[in-house]
Amino acid sequence: MRFLRVAPIAALALILSTGAAVGSDDGTGGPDMATPNPEGCTRDLITAEVFEQFEQPEGGIFSGSIDSALQADVDAREEADAEVTQEIDETMRSLGACIAKYGSIGAYAFLDPEISVAERIYLGVAGVTLEDATPVAESDAGTVIPARNLVPERVVVLDDGRIGAVLPSPQPGSEFTLLTFFQVDDLWMIEAASPIVPEGEADDSGGGGGP
Repeated sequence: MRFLRVAPIAALALILSTGAAVGSDDGTGGPDMATPNPEGCTRDLITAEVFEQFEQPEGGIFSGSIDSALQADVDAREEADAEVTQEIDETMRSLGACIAKYGSIGAYAFLDPEISVAERIYLGVAGVTLEDATPVAESDAGTVIPARNLVPERVVVLDDGRIGAVLPSPQPGSEFTLLTFFQVDDLWMIEAASPIVPEGEADDSGGGGGP
């Protein structure tokens, strides 16, 4: 699978973008607002010790770049089997529910601590702390919350055997994003986020060959 460097990401790390809504008919929230039900969160907040393993931008400002995935390469990947696809679907639904329950910090229970600051900015979950957690009461589960139902368009097997999920992009610039997963103790963790772009766009971005 080829990856190419894309345009730099420069942002205030305190700006989040989890408020975008997508359509959903899974019953976890209104189909117009696509609000996940916080009761669907299956993971606890990470501990302070785990949070310290994530790289943090200094002074609240960060600039960097992330790698894009080529559309043709993603299209050529084989579909994951039904069991893995269901597990990834359930993982993503839980991720959306945990953001609804705790705020953006809830997403960190699903992220590899090695994921870059640039990728967390791209995903809209940078610049948060454990103190930012905002637990939602059980009775407020139906309240419209700025979070998304995150249902993959496809779940595929990558060249090295890892799993990729194709989802609508959280930021402008590409229609879809590839999330790369690995499994730890029966839990699926996100280790990379890559905008999916046509080869021509990747070439025009001025990037060279990626890892």
